[in-house]
Amino acid sequence: MPRHPRATLSQLLAASVRGHPQAVALVTSGKPALTYGGLGAKIDAIAAGLAAAGFGRDSRIGIALHDETDFAIVLLAVCSTATCAPLNAALDEDALVRLLVAMRIDALIVPEGGDSAAVRAARRASVPLIELRDGSGDPGRSPELVVASTRGGIGIDAPLAEPDRPLFDKIGQYRAQGRMPQGEVVQLAA
Repeated sequence: MPRHPRATLSQLLAASVRGHPQAVALVTSGKPALTYGGLGAKIDAIAAGLAAAGFGRDSRIGIALHDETDFAIVLLAVCSTATCAPLNAALDEDALVRLLVAMRIDALIVPEGGDSAAVRAARRASVPLIELRDGSGDPGRSPELVVASTRGGIGIDAPLAEPDRPLFDKIGQYRAQGRMPQGEVVQLAA
């Protein structure tokens, strides 16, 4: 008989956020420690952004981030809401294309504004990109979801105040129909 009741990652994190919001949850080099309350807020915001863009339990979300803090936060957020596929961001473009296709990745999370091998591989494999906006300069800043088009189609370039705007509905419909416009970029702030 297990000593602890079975729980999902989301349930365990929620219990820690409720029970110990001021306790240190994440410590990485070069960045201030993050409390469970702060971690919970960031995870919730990223999860809400993914849901607003049409990604959920049946989605396969790849992560190709170099920053260890961002990677840890995004990993927990994606594991709490979808199928998470952490990828080695140091792999070459051809290897990443093969992985993205073989794993049938629905979207790939990358750092904002980069032109890495992962970004190029996602474009070659027609995998939508989710760019993570660096929030390390302002730890109190609320994450925001921004959708920007890289090659025409649906897109705006300013933050949206409400995640359920018609644009996100349209993207959600495209995702449900399996026809997310190629080249779309979704930006999340950590």
